[in-house]
Amino acid sequence: MSTRLPPAAYAYSMRGIAACVLLCSACASEPERNVNATELLLASRHRPRLIGFGADEEPQVVFRYDEMQLCSPRWSPDGRFLTVETCSSDEALLVSFPRREVEVLGRDLAPQWSPTRGTLILGTDTVFELDPDTMESQMLSLPSGQRTWSPTRDEVAVVQGGSVEIFDVATAEVVSTVSLEVDLGWGPSLPELTALHWSPEGDAILARAGLRMLFLLRLDSQTIELWTLPDWTENDVVYGVDWARDGRVAVSRSSPGRQRVEIYDAPLGSAVHVLEGATDPVWADDGRLAVLTDAKGTLEVYTPDLTVAWTSDAEAPESMTWRP
Repeated sequence: MSTRLPPAAYAYSMRGIAACVLLCSACASEPERNVNATELLLASRHRPRLIGFGADEEPQVVFRYDEMQLCSPRWSPDGRFLTVETCSSDEALLVSFPRREVEVLGRDLAPQWSPTRGTLILGTDTVFELDPDTMESQMLSLPSGQRTWSPTRDEVAVVQGGSVEIFDVATAEVVSTVSLEVDLGWGPSLPELTALHWSPEGDAILARAGLRMLFLLRLDSQTIELWTLPDWTENDVVYGVDWARDGRVAVSRSSPGRQRVEIYDAPLGSAVHVLEGATDPVWADDGRLAVLTDAKGTLEVYTPDLTVAWTSDAEAPESMTWRP
């Protein structure tokens, strides 16, 4: 059963409506922008705005909201919609492009896009699926907890106690389970996973446990394996990973006196390229790679063969995302 508007938790507030008016006024006062030309989108670390970069590599302001700091922008699979949250209140916004019309969805909704359905998933315990075109919503029977959507199938991965379960959304059934019990050298252990990253083919998951360990979960064999990075020391830290469509993995890694992004052809292998001083890697669908190169937030973009395409220090990003 669907409804025209989301439930009460997602109802539009008068404050949100007023913010939309302020947004439209702010957009009208700026020069006309070709928002559709945006390829890489940044949430500014210090200013209340989103910055877009196109093929001309020139930064432009593409979105403001009531002079509030914005976090965690996420594109819809077709690139026509964007979700973004206010940093101070975790209020979720749905923005349509190129008109930049805003729907205020509510707070603490942890918005995610389903790659296969093209719909917006809202909520952590009670979960709703929202069609961004019609704004009709329906409840989904999904397990609570940390969920990560498969890029190829209508499935989500969920950490449930001592295992990762693969859950079929359509049938509301668990279709695969991978036990997290692994021998780390001092006997069986159950690592506490903090982030999951699906492989491009949807047959494996790269999992991070805190800032120290990476694990590869193979769904076909239902096995887990510790990924020990080359020259690993007890002082090393892994800040993040990103898995590209062509299978390469970028790992943001820090050692005393040294920060870098290491590029691997595949998990468990050896690094084939190292970007010294870089952090926060984000792959584009076409194989380009964006990283930050210093504490000020200087942006550097690489071509698929990992040569520098361009750099910009125009805006220090809180987070960034490529448009599909």
